[in-house]
Amino acid sequence: MSRSVSIRAVALGLSISALAACVSQNYPNTLHRDAPAGAEAGERYDQPGEAAEFYLRQRVAPGMRDLPVERLLAGREQMKRMTQIASGARLVYLDESDVANRAPDAILAAWQELGPGNIGGRTRAMVIDPTTPNTMYAAGVGGGVWKTTNAAASWAPTSDTMANIAVSALALDPGNAQVLYAGTGEGSFNVDAIRGAGIFKTTNGGSTWTQLANTTGSNFFFVNDVVVAPSNSQVVVAATNTGIFVSSDGGGTFTQRSTEVRCLDLAVSTISGTDTWLAACGNFSQGKVLRSTDTISWPQTLGTAPLDAGLGRLAVAIRGTRAYAIGSSRVAGPDVTSDGNGDYLHQLHAFYRSDDGGSTWTATVRNTDPHRGNTMLLSGYFACSTLLPGIGQGWYDITVAIDPVDSNIVWVGGVNVFRSDDGGSTWGRADPAHPDHHSFVFHPQFNGTSNQILYNTQDGGIYRTNNARAAVAILPATVGSNCTPANPVVSWASVNNQYAVTQFYHGTAYPDGTSYLAGAQDNGTNRGTDAAGPNAWSSLTCGDGGYTGVDPSNTNVLYAGCQNVDLRKSSNGGSTWPSADSGISTSEGTAFIPPLQMDPNNSQRLWFGGSRAWRTDNAATSWTAASALFNSGNDDVTAIAVATGNSNLVLMAGSSGSNRIYRTTTATTDTSASAWTSTAVGGYVAALAFAPSNSAIAYAAIATFGATHVLKSTDGGATWSAAAGSGGGALPDVPALSVAVHPTDPNRVWVGTDIGVFTSLDGGGTWAAEITSFPNVSTEWLQIIGSGNSAQLFAFTHGRGAFKLSLAAGPGTLAFAQASQLVAEGTTAQIQVNRTGGSDGAVSVNYQTANGTAAAPGDFTSTTGTLSWAAGDATPKTITVPTINDGSTEADETFTVSLSGASGGATLGASTHTVTLRDAGVFPPNCVFPANFSTPDDGSLPWQVATDSVHEGACSLRTPTVLGNSTNARIQTSGNFQAGNVTFFARVSSELDWDCFRFYVDSTEQNIGSNCAQVGGFGQSGEVAWQQYTVAIAAGNHTLTWSYEKDTAATGNADAAWIDLVTLPALAGTQPAFTSSAPGNGTFGSPYSHTYTASGSPAPSFALQSGIFPPGLNLVGAVLSGTPNQAGTFTGTVRATNTAGNADQVFSITIAAIVPGAPSITSGTPGNATATLSFNAPASTGGAAIIDYTATCTNGGSFQITGAGSPLTVTGLSNGVTYSCTVRARNSVGPGPDATAVNVTPSAVADSIFASGFE
Repeated sequence: MSRSVSIRAVALGLSISALAACVSQNYPNTLHRDAPAGAEAGERYDQPGEAAEFYLRQRVAPGMRDLPVERLLAGREQMKRMTQIASGARLVYLDESDVANRAPDAILAAWQELGPGNIGGRTRAMVIDPTTPNTMYAAGVGGGVWKTTNAAASWAPTSDTMANIAVSALALDPGNAQVLYAGTGEGSFNVDAIRGAGIFKTTNGGSTWTQLANTTGSNFFFVNDVVVAPSNSQVVVAATNTGIFVSSDGGGTFTQRSTEVRCLDLAVSTISGTDTWLAACGNFSQGKVLRSTDTISWPQTLGTAPLDAGLGRLAVAIRGTRAYAIGSSRVAGPDVTSDGNGDYLHQLHAFYRSDDGGSTWTATVRNTDPHRGNTMLLSGYFACSTLLPGIGQGWYDITVAIDPVDSNIVWVGGVNVFRSDDGGSTWGRADPAHPDHHSFVFHPQFNGTSNQILYNTQDGGIYRTNNARAAVAILPATVGSNCTPANPVVSWASVNNQYAVTQFYHGTAYPDGTSYLAGAQDNGTNRGTDAAGPNAWSSLTCGDGGYTGVDPSNTNVLYAGCQNVDLRKSSNGGSTWPSADSGISTSEGTAFIPPLQMDPNNSQRLWFGGSRAWRTDNAATSWTAASALFNSGNDDVTAIAVATGNSNLVLMAGSSGSNRIYRTTTATTDTSASAWTSTAVGGYVAALAFAPSNSAIAYAAIATFGATHVLKSTDGGATWSAAAGSGGGALPDVPALSVAVHPTDPNRVWVGTDIGVFTSLDGGGTWAAEITSFPNVSTEWLQIIGSGNSAQLFAFTHGRGAFKLSLAAGPGTLAFAQASQLVAEGTTAQIQVNRTGGSDGAVSVNYQTANGTAAAPGDFTSTTGTLSWAAGDATPKTITVPTINDGSTEADETFTVSLSGASGGATLGASTHTVTLRDAGVFPPNCVFPANFSTPDDGSLPWQVATDSVHEGACSLRTPTVLGNSTNARIQTSGNFQAGNVTFFARVSSELDWDCFRFYVDSTEQNIGSNCAQVGGFGQSGEVAWQQYTVAIAAGNHTLTWSYEKDTAATGNADAAWIDLVTLPALAGTQPAFTSSAPGNGTFGSPYSHTYTASGSPAPSFALQSGIFPPGLNLVGAVLSGTPNQAGTFTGTVRATNTAGNADQVFSITIAAIVPGAPSITSGTPGNATATLSFNAPASTGGAAIIDYTATCTNGGSFQITGAGSPLTVTGLSNGVTYSCTVRARNSVGPGPDATAVNVTPSAVADSIFASGFE
C-alpha cells in the first residue's frame, strides 16, 4: 500500500485458531520446509504459522473461535482496583489510584529495563509527520504505539492503552499531525484467531488513545489497514476482514461500503482533485483489487481474468495515475524444479501495473515467465545462481511502494526486498539484514538525490537506507548466472534504538544477574549484559529462539532451544553452537517451543519435553528417553519443574491431547518404559515451579481462558487445588504464563500473565498486582536468582523485552512522613512515622519531644516512647503529643520531636519533626469571617460567625439558623499547601442518620466518622459534642470543604454544625523553574560534568525522574558527573523539587563512541604455513560493540584474516620465515590500535607415521 503523502501501514497476522489441521492444510510449504539445496546460507527467522498456533493453543478454551480480547480489557480494569504491591520495597497500596497518589518515583521505577533496544521485533506499521519528519510513529506486534522525535535516534512508547493488543495499522491525519488512528487485530491468517479491539484514535500525538465506540463490534475484530483521505481529514477508510468501512466524521461513525472478505491493504492518491482509492481483498480465497473514487462504490478491477485464477493475497500502491499490485499464488503453479510438483504456492502469482489509476491492469511478471529471476519476487532463501523457489509466505508478508519522484521505480517486500527501475519489468535484490517485510515508508522530503531516505518495517523491527536510489543486484534470467552486481549497493541499517518490542518466550539470568540469555520469537537467541547496557544485545543463534540455559558452575556453557527438536550448546561462551539433541526422536511430536530445564541440583543433567520426557546426564552429549509416551503420544510437554534438593522428583505438563500434569519420583533412573503418574487439570499448563525451600509445594500457571489460572500442590505435585484467590484478591480471567517462588518463602509467589505480573504473600490465597516499571504486556517467563540480599526477579516479556527487580528489600528506613505541622493550642499533634524500602525482620525506633520556643509542661506534654514494627509490617505508626491552651494571646511557638536508636538493622531517615503551636483564639480571627474562606458557587448557603457554641474563645463558625429542604451549607478554602495535617474542632446537632456534617479534600469525603447511616458515606450526625479531627494532606494545591447536608426539611436537635480552631498546613513556597540548559553531549571514556540550576523557594533538589543517564554518570546533588562507559543516546527527565512543587527538564545526551582499545595476544602458535593468534578482547570497547577482529602477519608482505573473535588463523605464510603478528579490533567508529606484536615462525608438521622412526 502507498499513499500520496508517503504514509504506509500494513496489517500482519499473528493469529490462528483451529490450529493443527488448518496449519498443515493451508501452510504446507511454509512451516515445515527447510531452505532447498543451493539456497543461501543462514538461519531461517520466520515460522509465523507455527508461532501463531503455539500462541493460540496456550490460551483458547475448547469451543472458542478467537482470542477474547474483551477479557484482557476487563482484567486490566480489575487489576486497577486490586491491592498493589511493590515487591522490592515490600510496600502495599490500596489500588492503582493510591499508587499514583502516594508511591514515590523510586517505587515506580524499581524494575530495571534491560532491553534489548537494538534487536527490534515484528513491526507492521509506521507513519511520519510530513511537516516535522523527525517525528515518527511505529507499531510493534507486542502491541502499543511507539514514537520518536529525533528521526529514530531513540524511540519511546506512547500511552500503553494498547500494550497487549496487536496493532496492525497506523494512519496519520495529513491535515493535523496530532491526530492518528491505530487499527488492531491481525487478519492475514486463514482462520479467525487473535482479534483486536477495533480502532483507537489520538488527538494529542499519542499521549492518550481512545477506542472509537463505533468499532467495538465483530466487523472490527480485524482492522488490517486504516487510511485518512488526503483531501478531507474527516474521511477515514478501514479495511477489515469483513469488508471496507468508511467514516465521514473522523471516526465517529462507520458505514460498510463493501462486503468483500479479508480486505488487507488500502492505497489512495489524488488525481485531478479526486481521491482515487484501491483496496486489496482476499487471502486463501480469490484475490481482488477494488477501486473507488467516492468511497461509496467499490467495483473490482483486478482478479477476474482467467490467468488470475489462483490469485491469493495482494498488496497495492498508487501515485497519480500509476498504480502497482503484487499478488501471491493460492495454487502450486509451475514446476520449475522438475520434481512433479508446482513450486509457487504462496509465492509470486503476478506483478501488475496500471497507467490509468487502477482502472485496468497489465501483468509485467507472471510466475510462468521464462525470466526465472523475476519470478522470485515473493520467494525467500534462494541463491541468485540457482533461482530455486524457496520459502513462500505471500499470505503473510507482502508489500509494494512507489518512489515519490519517479513512478517507474517500485519496491516490493516479501521474505526479501526487491526494486524495479523500469515500471516492474526488471527486478533486483535490495535486502536488509532481516527477512519478512511489511511496509516501506519514504521520508517526506525524499527527492531521489540529496534525500534518498527510505524506511522498511519488518520482523526485525525498523531499518533505514540513506541511498535508496543506489544499485540493486539485478536478478539473472536463467539458472547458472549471478546477480549483477553480485550484491546490492543499497545499504540498510537498523534504527531499533530503544525500540524495545522484542517478544521473548523464555530467558535465563546468569548466576550473578549481570548477564542474561533469552529466546525471542522470530529474532533468535540473544544475550544482554548490564555492562553493555540495554541497547547492545547480541544475537547468538536460532531463528525462533526458545528456552535457554546457563550452567552456573561454568557460565561458558550455554544452551539454546530453537523450534521443535533443535537444541544447541555452546561451550565457549556463545561463539559456536553445535547441535546438542543427539538421541531425541524427531519423529515424535513436540510443542513449537518445547521446554528445556536444567536440574538445579546437577547442571550436567537437563530435561527436555517432547511427547515424552527426555533426560541427559552428560550435559547434552547424548539424551535418553525417561518416560513412556504421554497419553499414547498425543500430549506434547509444555512445562517442566525439577525439585530443589531432590533430583528424582520431576513434573511435566502435557497438552494437545489432554491437559495433565505428569509426575515421577524416580526421575534419574527412569527409562522409556517408565509410566509417570498424572493428574488432569482444567487448562493448558504454561509453567510449573517447585518452592526452592520446600519441595512439597509446587505451583502451576494455567493459560487457558476461563480456567483456574493458578494451581497449588502441597504434596510434591501428587494432587492439585485452586490457588487463584477469591473476591477482591482473585486473579483476573487472563492467561497465566509463568510462575516463580521466593527462594526462602514458599508462600511468596509471582505469576506472569498476559496483562502483567501478580504476586501473592499467602501461597495463592489472595493476589495483588505487582507494581512494575513496564506496561501490562504478556510476561512469558519469570525467574528468581540468588537469595537474601542478592535475590533478583527477572521478567521476560512478549513485546517489551526484559526487566529485573532487586528483592533485597532489607529491614527498611524509618522516618517522619512530614517535616512539620501546624496545630492549634489545646489540640493533639498527630505525627506519622513511615517504614519504607523494606519490611524484613522486626524493627523499632525511639522518639522524644524537645523544647523550642514552646516548652513543656506549659505548652505541651513532654512525650517519649518506642514505635515497633513486626516482620513484614510496613504500616505507618503515629506519635501523639497533647498540647496545652495557655489562655494567653501570643505569637506562634514551636517544639520538636526526634527519632533515634533504630533497631533491627533499619536505617534512620528524616528524624526531626517540628510542631508549630498557634494561639487558639486566632480562629475565627477577631470573631470575623476569615478572609481566605468562602462559600462555593454551587447553590450552597454560607456559614456564619457564631457565639452560641464555641470550643474555645469567644466565637466559632456555624451553619445558618434556617436551612431548607435538601439544602447544603458549605465553607471552603484553597491553597498550595505543604504536606501536613488539617486540624479542627467540630460539633454537630442534627437529625440522627439523616442530616450529615462532612469534610472534603478536593471533593473526596474524608473519614471523620460514619454515623450518617441513612445517607451513607463518611460524616457525623445526631448529637456529637465538640471534638478534634485531624486529616493529613499531601503537598500541593488542595480545596478543603466543610459541608452540612440536609436530606429533607425535617429537623432534629439544633439542626446545625459548628467548627472552631481550624489550623492548616503552611503554604508552599515558589515552585521550581529550571535556569540551566539541558546537559550536552559527551564522549566515551572522557570526564563529563553538568550542573543543574533552578529558581524556587525553598531551594529545589534534583533527581532523575524518568529514563536513564549514560552509564558511568551519576547525579549527586545538582551535579551530573562521571566518566561515560557506554555510547549511545540516553533520554529522560530530571525533576527539580521543593515544597511548592516540581519542574521537569527533558534531557537527551549522546555519548559518542571511540575506537576500541588494543586486544592482548595470549599466544601465537605456528602451523603449516599458518599462524594462529589467541587473544583477549580489549579492555575498552570504545562504547560500541566490537564488530570484528583482524589479525595481520608481516614480513615484507602482509597477510590478514578477519573474524568474530579469538582465535584467528592467518594462512598463506611461508614455512621457516619469521613473521611479526598482531591483532586489532574494530567497532562502528573504526579500527583500534594494534596489539603488542608477537613473532611466529610457521613450519611444516611431520606426518605422525614417522614419529617412531619408520621409513
